[in-house]
Amino acid sequence: MKLSVIMPCYNVEETLARAIESVLWQETDFSCEILIVDDASTDRTLELAKEYQAKYPQIKVLQNEENKGNAFSFYTALCASRGDYFCVLDGDDYYTVRDKLQRQLDFLDHDEKREYVGTATHYIVDLGEGRVHIPDRSKIREFNYVDFLTQNSGYYHTATYVYRNIFRGAVPLEMSDVLYRGDSPRTMFHLKYSGKKIRVLDFVGSAYVFEGNGIWSGLKQTQQFEYQINYQTRHKENVTTEFEREAADKTIIRNRLQLKTAKQDLRKYPSLTIDEAVASVSPYVKKFAFAQKDYVLEKVYFSEYIDSLLASLGRVQRVRFPKYCQQRATKENICIINGILNPTGGGIFSEIDGLIGILKDKRVFLFVTNMPEIPPETRDILKRHEHLTIVCAPPEVKSRLDWFRARLVEISPYRCYCYCSHHDVIGPALIESGVCENIALFSFDHGYVCGISNGELDKLAAKRSVDYRLLSKSFPRKRVMLLPAWSSGAVDCEQISYQPFNGHRQLITACGAARFYKVDRRPPYRYLDFIFDLLAATGGQHYHFGPLPEEVLREIAARGKKLGLQDGAFIHIPWSDNIPRELLLNHVDVFIEPFPVVSYKLTLDVLSAGVPVIARNSPERMRTTDFIPSDSIYWSSRQDFLSTLANLTPARLAAASRSAKRYFEENFSMPVAAKNIIENQGCAIGTAPDFTDDRMLDIADSLRLFGNSFQIRIQATPQERIIANRDAGKMERIRAFIQLSLHSPRTAMKKVVKKILE
Repeated sequence: MKLSVIMPCYNVEETLARAIESVLWQETDFSCEILIVDDASTDRTLELAKEYQAKYPQIKVLQNEENKGNAFSFYTALCASRGDYFCVLDGDDYYTVRDKLQRQLDFLDHDEKREYVGTATHYIVDLGEGRVHIPDRSKIREFNYVDFLTQNSGYYHTATYVYRNIFRGAVPLEMSDVLYRGDSPRTMFHLKYSGKKIRVLDFVGSAYVFEGNGIWSGLKQTQQFEYQINYQTRHKENVTTEFEREAADKTIIRNRLQLKTAKQDLRKYPSLTIDEAVASVSPYVKKFAFAQKDYVLEKVYFSEYIDSLLASLGRVQRVRFPKYCQQRATKENICIINGILNPTGGGIFSEIDGLIGILKDKRVFLFVTNMPEIPPETRDILKRHEHLTIVCAPPEVKSRLDWFRARLVEISPYRCYCYCSHHDVIGPALIESGVCENIALFSFDHGYVCGISNGELDKLAAKRSVDYRLLSKSFPRKRVMLLPAWSSGAVDCEQISYQPFNGHRQLITACGAARFYKVDRRPPYRYLDFIFDLLAATGGQHYHFGPLPEEVLREIAARGKKLGLQDGAFIHIPWSDNIPRELLLNHVDVFIEPFPVVSYKLTLDVLSAGVPVIARNSPERMRTTDFIPSDSIYWSSRQDFLSTLANLTPARLAAASRSAKRYFEENFSMPVAAKNIIENQGCAIGTAPDFTDDRMLDIADSLRLFGNSFQIRIQATPQERIIANRDAGKMERIRAFIQLSLHSPRTAMKKVVKKILE
């Protein structure tokens, strides 16, 4: 037995099923037992527990003949537990992500040195009636017994913990004492007896239900402080060292001070509606995506904390409002979820357009979560899909998550294709595992990607072999599949075909990027430097497709004049809806793969027209071109780039053209893509080229980029956020001063700084 889930229960008939179902809902690869201990309940708690026991053999019901309290119930179950690990879930709380327990056991299983006696996670406070409180995400990553005694460990609710089952038949009797009920004493004993640490995993995994009728939540604020004072006073008698007694005394003093200003009513948490909570996540997501855009776009970032928080908010919504739970799957209906629709914003619009076309025998509902309406020109492009319905929340809708969930339940699709975008927070909170199959199409494949680690996703579809490796190293391999991108290919090109050096002797090249940042880098790999060197060396022409900033256009004109190039040597075309046809009509000999960042969808269209591609060899994923034939033309250095292009022969280009067209038809054409998508099994995994950055990065490890001192405060007011950022800046200056002063030759200065540090 791998895990024992212990559930001490007293009069929880209203919530017990919810708690049990959240355990049964967990997706795990290990054996699990559920030990329900009824503490002589006076309602139907015991009856309900036995009903579940009759249905599920992994459930065992224990019963106290008389009411003994939470601590004794826990002690009884721990003595009977068989798991290598155990956790405690009170009968009124529940888990909010389906891989919560799997993640925690995976960590403990891989703790080969056994440094950790347990793990904790973050949590949501469920206040009932669709209102929640989101505790600040602490910067604490781990803590030991000393940290715990000195209040340097943070608070993590009962349902967040998973412990090693260290006592194994020798559970200390003191743990059954009514004094030691609850999560804090339980954690204290495990830290004390093991001498090890608790690791805080950076995701939200459970809901602490705080409705004023629990063992703790039912106490008035004054009673809670009095309880803490009495607890520490009695506990102090049981410890053996002066340090432990001093720690208890300090805690007593703190609670006495707080008791003086405590109110004679129930504790109240600041609260938000679920929709407000989701909206409050948005500023962080936008900051992660765009505040340091040039830096962040170099790699792939995600946030386990944000993704699990959004998934948990969606779960709380469905728990509190069953009308938002999808009960059936309609085989004729498919949903696509994306933040925005922008025909000129890159390859994703083209991809969605193609996906809708592939699903022509279904009713397709396109949820656009961040646009109140679709521009007429965009609707005109999509109106040829008679089976498509575009779904946008009207501007007057205040609770957009509620509105979209209602539409989703109404449609009841059997499959959802989710685009985890840079900043869409509605989509990750919207999806629900179980009845509907959720597939993330990994198309926002660099920068900050919101929602990609959401446990409600059934499959992560990688479009490139390098992306398959990337996702497989970051997430469970069983959830990842290779689903190569699709393209309708060259359109309206039947009467024209590729011919190398067609009517000209000097080389004609082309390149394109829907976003200029893909080719906007400093030396040694600056796109414009390479192109003007090439034009000077060959006397040919170059076409650039895609928007260019005004200062870049001025630079192009000035450099062309300085080099004495003929007018029309560098031809700028802001964009074209049919780039393959433009390449053929303008007799382009070779397409230069954008660098330093590749352009996947555009290159597929180029291949479909039989236009050869020259690409850079690079050790980084977003500079790796693994979607062109292996016999394509490659370059490694600036000199190699110029030499290779200057020496291309018609025979070499003709062979590359045939290979390009064949490769496209076999791997990316619509018939091939349709088969892969409809069967939803992915395709064989080829050999991915080696690349260095083969793991997704958690944005939490780089929060210093944004100057918020490792904290995320979802419920902070705008003024509090300003103060937090200001204080973070002050702390950075203080740290710098201390470091500088410690190296000062003045002894007096060193003494002052050491005193500050103390």
